Amino acid sequence: MAIKVFGPWNEGYAMDMYVEKSIYIQDDAFGNPIFNTTYTEIGQLLHSMKYNGHYDNSRSIAEICTPFLKKMACG
Repeated sequence: MAIKVFGPWNEGYAMDMYVEKSIYIQDDAFGNPIFNTTYTEIGQLLHSMKYNGHYDNSRSIAEICTPFLKKMACG
């Protein structure tokens, strides 16, 4: 699902949203907020890659994005 974005560029797209919803639970012992977050498919892959070192997720992300990129490249 590509989402058209607008800005100081000729044309731009986001492949998907990152988060579907995020609900505040409580603060932890240090006063930091804790949330129950539901991610999109790409959002979960990106989160796991960034925060858990699952860099092998890049292959799944590429597979999700490939149809859109092919469509854009080939018309």
